[in-house]
Amino acid sequence: MKSRGFTLTEILIVVGILAILVALLFPVMQGVRASAKRTACTSNYHQA
Repeated sequence: MKSRGFTLTEILIVVGILAILVALLFPVMQGVRASAKRTACTSNYHQA
């Protein structure tokens, strides 16, 4: 009878893939946040 759980190797591979994805997406999200802040500042400047 085969057990139904995940092996440690499988879990470590998934965690590694997730870490790589987060490392790739972090700079993208920082750029989006900077762009949003710039847009908000421009909008506030035009309203004043």
